[in-house]
Amino acid sequence: LRIGKLLRNEDEAVILSYLTPQQGAKKTAQLQRWVDRMIAQGDPAIKEFMKAHNAAEHHPIRQHILRIQRDITKQLPEEQLAESKLKLFNYIQQVALISDN
Repeated sequence: LRIGKLLRNEDEAVILSYLTPQQGAKKTAQLQRWVDRMIAQGDPAIKEFMKAHNAAEHHPIRQHILRIQRDITKQLPEEQLAESKLKLFNYIQQVALISDN
């Protein structure tokens, strides 16, 4: 219980940086391609990712993508768009870690 409370206050990216060395650069690049495909293609790419990664859930991925599309439509600054994409990437990375183990 205490660990969960502590982790909620930590930066997700920092936690992932400790967990992801086992993934390596090749896996990171592969996950980034998944993110790009899901943003571009939507549900078909999400479903394909979910088949390959059993820990994936449709709703969180879809919510991230809708936020990114909204940011693009509103023509928000690149920093905000990059932040939204990073949140999706972090989720995808977590799913990949859980699914691979």
